[in-house]
Amino acid sequence: MYIYKMTILDEDLKNKILKRITPTKDEVKELKILVDVFKQKLYGVAKSKNYVINIELGGSYAKNTFLKGDFDIDFFIQFSSSIEDKKKEEILVEILGDAKINFNIKHGSRLYVSGFFSNFSNNHLNNDINSSQYFGFNFECVPTEICDDVTKAKNSTDISIFHVKYLQKKIQENPKLIDEIRLTKKWFKTQKLYGAESYINGFSGHSIECLIMKFKTFENLIIFFSQMKKGDILVIDEYNSNKISFSKDKESPLMIQDPILEGRNALSALSDEQFYRAKYIAIQSLQYGFKEKDFLSNKLCKNLKDLRKVFFEEKLDFVGIEYTIKKTNLSRDILGSKLLKLSKKISKLLKSNGFSVISLSFEMFEEESVAFTKIIVEHSKLPKKYVSKAISLDVSQDHIINFLQTHKHSTLRLINNFLYVEKQRNFSTLSEFKNLYLNNSQYLNEELNIEEFVFLSDFKFITNKF
Repeated sequence: MYIYKMTILDEDLKNKILKRITPTKDEVKELKILVDVFKQKLYGVAKSKNYVINIELGGSYAKNTFLKGDFDIDFFIQFSSSIEDKKKEEILVEILGDAKINFNIKHGSRLYVSGFFSNFSNNHLNNDINSSQYFGFNFECVPTEICDDVTKAKNSTDISIFHVKYLQKKIQENPKLIDEIRLTKKWFKTQKLYGAESYINGFSGHSIECLIMKFKTFENLIIFFSQMKKGDILVIDEYNSNKISFSKDKESPLMIQDPILEGRNALSALSDEQFYRAKYIAIQSLQYGFKEKDFLSNKLCKNLKDLRKVFFEEKLDFVGIEYTIKKTNLSRDILGSKLLKLSKKISKLLKSNGFSVISLSFEMFEEESVAFTKIIVEHSKLPKKYVSKAISLDVSQDHIINFLQTHKHSTLRLINNFLYVEKQRNFSTLSEFKNLYLNNSQYLNEELNIEEFVFLSDFKFITNKF
């Protein structure tokens, strides 16, 4: 058991952070009214069309662990199991449309709809909500089916409602978990460890809740992180500790036996990179102590304006790629994965020409239809020529002669027992890189397979210190 009794986070600092990240009573009340109005609109349309639905709330809102100003609410629209999945999706889209709620259709593991619902975008709501301020929430409506047995769930979204009920029960037993979960989620978000999407491969909200149910406090979790070993498996409820068996494709560097479904790893999305980042940051935190910026960093970018400011404040050599995302019905996960793939291809191009890439960061702002990639390099300018190790003089004479004939027009250098070939770089500065390749649409299409990313447009390339 990794349970400790010590304090590593100053109590005053902890209370200060919690005050900043916990929604006020007025916000909770106003949000509840707005959520109820949203549900009643859907129920009203469904009833008028003789559709039988049940609406369950999911995510952090249903668990009461959501953060101040971070109002993302999941609505699970439940249908009878006798209705085919395709029909469920069609009915959901029809209901949202007739309810006059603006939404976008997305495709993930199944079709769902997302959008923003507010007191001002729906004028008739103002009589129900006593607010003079703009107030609303982001929503996702997912078609699911009524399911009383988690083992019979067809899809991961069908399982989510069981997670809600499980955590609600645990919070009833220990109400202090709410603050600990909020504090932990905020830390993960600020440290860019939050998110199970394939372009992040970090910790999902559900996995963070499981970790706090296991370790009880944020401090205990950080101590565990500083000591964790690759391959560790955590069990939330000891009664199922003997039932751990994950398929090979669901294994991850740190694993959590999902408390509601045997054989399900609640951390299956976690990558080695994020695992070791979490461990390293935890060790640093124990060594130097926590600061307010670890939870409330000004560098936590919520929009492109924030991102630009942070990037240009850093005195580093980098190439930035800002691009507009055309309207698409791809889910955020799939969209992010494709954009990250493109970013890695561009990074690989820099490496192939001799640039030392220190880091690659990627941000996506769907609301602004913009994404941004930043690649930091060790040096923004390299010599125009470089030498490459080619052949050892210890090989046969025939091999050496063939090599000399092949490179008779090249400049050769002998260093110890190796012959080196002097070569010309295709580009030696970030500015040349941008002009020669990234501003060349034909090159992008041919070499970076940009046709895979046809929903991208308006590329803007930025280089610093060139």
